[in-house]
Amino acid sequence: MRLRALLVALLRQVAAPEHPLVLFLDDLQWADQPSLDFIGALLEDTALRGLLLIGAYRDNEVDAAHPLLRLLRCCANRQPPARRSRC
Repeated sequence: MRLRALLVALLRQVAAPEHPLVLFLDDLQWADQPSLDFIGALLEDTALRGLLLIGAYRDNEVDAAHPLLRLLRCCANRQPPARRSRC
C-alpha cells in the first residue's frame, strides 16, 4: 500500500500537462492483482495530470469474471470515462 502511494506520488511529480507521460502496458490479461490495484490507483488519482495510460489485452483470454474487466467496468463510471477500442 505504501509503495503504491509512493509510486503514484512519483508519477504525479513526473507527469504534467507541460511534459506528459505515456505508459503503455501490454498483456494485461496476465496482470496480477497488485498490478491491477496500482493501475486503479493511477486512474483514481484526481491530482495526476498529464498521464496517458494505454493498456492492451487479449479479449479471448479474459472472461466476465476476470479482475481486469472489473477494473475496466469501474473506470467506465468515472469522469472522464476510460475509453476502450478494439483492434
